[in-house]
Amino acid sequence: MWVSDKTMAKLSMALHIEVYQLLLPQIEGVANIPAPAEILLNLQKGLKKNIDLQFDQLFKSGLF
Repeated sequence: MWVSDKTMAKLSMALHIEVYQLLLPQIEGVANIPAPAEILLNLQKGLKKNIDLQFDQLFKSGLF
C-alpha cells in the first residue's frame, strides 16, 4: 500500500522539502536520522492505526 502523488505533494509542502526527497534512501553513517520515505511510511502507519481506533470506538459506542 502506498500514498497517492497528491498526498506526497502535500506532505512535502508540510515538511518544506521537495517530493523526490521523500523517496531518497537513508545515507549510511548518519545516525538517528530516518530517511524521508521511512518518515512517510511511519506517518501512514500512525494515521491508519488512529483511524482504525476511531472506527472501533464509534462502533462500540453504538452511534453508527
